[in-house]
Amino acid sequence: MEAVKISEVIKLTGEELADKLWADVHEKVPVDRSDSEYRSWKQSLPKLIKVVNDAGLGNLMLAAEYKLPTGGRIDAMLLGYSAAEHTPLAVIVEIKQWSKEKIAIKDRGFTVIHVQNDGQGYPSIHPICQTNEYIKYMNRNHGSVLDGSLSVTACQYLFNFDATYKEELFEGDFEKYRHDQDKMFCMGEEGRFHEFLKHLFSAEEKDCFEAVSVLFEDNYRITDLDMEVFKDITNRPESIRLIEDQINCMECVNMSIDRLLAGTLDRKQMFIVTGAAGTGKTIVGFKLISDYCQAVRKGG
Repeated sequence: MEAVKISEVIKLTGEELADKLWADVHEKVPVDRSDSEYRSWKQSLPKLIKVVNDAGLGNLMLAAEYKLPTGGRIDAMLLGYSAAEHTPLAVIVEIKQWSKEKIAIKDRGFTVIHVQNDGQGYPSIHPICQTNEYIKYMNRNHGSVLDGSLSVTACQYLFNFDATYKEELFEGDFEKYRHDQDKMFCMGEEGRFHEFLKHLFSAEEKDCFEAVSVLFEDNYRITDLDMEVFKDITNRPESIRLIEDQINCMECVNMSIDRLLAGTLDRKQMFIVTGAAGTGKTIVGFKLISDYCQAVRKGG
């Protein structure tokens, strides 16, 4: 979404915010207020905007559904000036509607969060893992971050998740994210979220458009490190780490592979994986081949 000032959008209803975001993301497609993504925006954006405004940071700019060149979208980015150095700062916010009752932590050889939503289930990677991947990508590829004119950090806001059960999100393989748990805010931790934001951002500057411009006007770059990562994927597909959209794609294909290996697949199937350049189609392909070969070896 085009960046907007917090003090201006605080006046909008959830539906008005979702309508605006729908127009930006889907352009000429008519608004579908029954769409799950629309309903998610309607609930989550007012929650985040209120927290920021209540922290006395109405001067910040908000970019919702910020689109990455890889095809993915970041839920929200808060843009302003750092309290320490008064230089442009972007804070990535991963927003989750999860409640304690709607998720289950499962072990599939690796720990995964299984989410129930509208009667359907899907796997999700850990919110801290998601923001870590976003930061890694921007640190490695965004021109303004590379040249030091923009700093980037991240947090997670689980506004429906009771903080009493937060410890469960750091069990099993998720223990490795514990060092970043202070940047995750659950229901009932809004006061702590205020302090976190006030520590990062300056409330003095009334105009944060420089932070907006350095984010949106600079280009993403392919670096030598990208080429090294691709070589690693080619040589060691078993080491590939996937983002949420890639996991969902893998789950879809793996259901048929499981039936094939079990001898219960009654017809041939073909899957077409589409997406813009850089969205991770090759990574998914390598990972599927690697997982299939491992499954066949295990099955004898």
